[in-house]
Amino acid sequence: MKQKRVLFLILVAFLMAVLVACGSSETNEPETGQQETQATPAPTPTPAPDATPPAEILSPYATIYEMAGDHVRANPNVRLIIQAALNDYQAAAIQDFEAMFGGTVDVTQVGWNQIGLQMQLALAAGGQWDLAFIEGRPNIPTFILNELIQPIDRFIDPYRPMQYMDRTTLDLFFVFGHHYAFTNQFISQPYVFFYNRNIFLEEGLETPSEMFNRGAWTHAALVELLDHFTRDTTGDGAIDQWGTNSRIQWHNMMYANSGRVVYVHPDGRMEPRIGSPENIQALEFLTGIMQAVGTLPHFTDTSIHDRTVVFFPEAEIGNGAWLRATTDRPDDIDFVPIPTFDGRLPITPVWDNGWVIPVGAENPYGGAMLAELIARQHWVYFKDDLQSNLTPEQFDRFNLMMTQTVPQQRPFPGVNMLAGNGQARDGMPAASIVEMFRHQIIEEVRIFNEVYIDIIADRD
Repeated sequence: MKQKRVLFLILVAFLMAVLVACGSSETNEPETGQQETQATPAPTPTPAPDATPPAEILSPYATIYEMAGDHVRANPNVRLIIQAALNDYQAAAIQDFEAMFGGTVDVTQVGWNQIGLQMQLALAAGGQWDLAFIEGRPNIPTFILNELIQPIDRFIDPYRPMQYMDRTTLDLFFVFGHHYAFTNQFISQPYVFFYNRNIFLEEGLETPSEMFNRGAWTHAALVELLDHFTRDTTGDGAIDQWGTNSRIQWHNMMYANSGRVVYVHPDGRMEPRIGSPENIQALEFLTGIMQAVGTLPHFTDTSIHDRTVVFFPEAEIGNGAWLRATTDRPDDIDFVPIPTFDGRLPITPVWDNGWVIPVGAENPYGGAMLAELIARQHWVYFKDDLQSNLTPEQFDRFNLMMTQTVPQQRPFPGVNMLAGNGQARDGMPAASIVEMFRHQIIEEVRIFNEVYIDIIADRD
């Protein structure tokens, strides 16, 4: 038992050190910055401490206010740590909180990929934050295993839906038998393929969205289109248009098809699946993409508009205005989910963002209440934005995609969750990849499961 615990803690510590030092290699906005304290906008006039929440919060839905309201009135001050400057809806949520409870929200901005380190330092020194923003991919399950964040199940009603936090997206952060983050389908962004619809119309081709609607959006269909659109358009002998670009997230191509090297059960136990039919199909899909496109060009935000790239993979669908035509970008941009082998509805990979309560938080009830108000503002803002900028058919497609979701690739210590990914892109046959990694994955999973039983079970 002791040897297993030591081995496991060494693995966790190593992973944490790598994440803090290097950050993630595939991120939306990788940037770092010095820690600074950010003043919040001036709140609206403060009511009496026993003020009730806005009427729209009171509903048949479960709300954190029901569980935490009395606690927050007794302690209405909250410390918040974020990685980027406050946006409009976060500032509005803070104003709501301060107006409702008569306290203040102190905001600290630390820059991308710095929150884990700052929580560690605060926990050691005393005086932890009450609420923190995290991105799931580089931070889960590491923050849990290092006991930096605490479960939030006490704030989630198991029998009634939360008003501004849908259960499907909350379950993205259901790890080791507990929920760990406040989130919703607009805070966590789905990975999709954006494409320039005009190119298809001009060539008389069926659009990917039309294929998706009739159940024909498959691996083979996308590979064929990537091959068709990777070409020389000027006749000078050099490729100047590509089917897709280097923004592609390879693991998400696999996850959409239920391809997994390892499947992680809700209680945290792992199961090897590198040889499953879905994973073999996904590996062959990666090979097909690279054979169709060849060298992937670097991405820019204008690639899809200047037609150097036809399919732009990204997790920006929450910004509805990005899709719509403008005076300087007149093309009609649409989106489609990542395809599956046989055209069935994919399990949509998402950029899993959320709000967590650190271990040692002095006011966890206040942190939870603020998280609900942020989720509320985010829900209202982005739902209105999407409905304003998307067609009804696109909005329905978005909601359909979000009925089945999976977190993007997460780093579990000691387990190669991406085994075979690079080999598939290099053209190695899927059967050879499975044979190369099968025994390694089985052993890594066995060790993790044995140690997991000792460590996580002891905490519960």
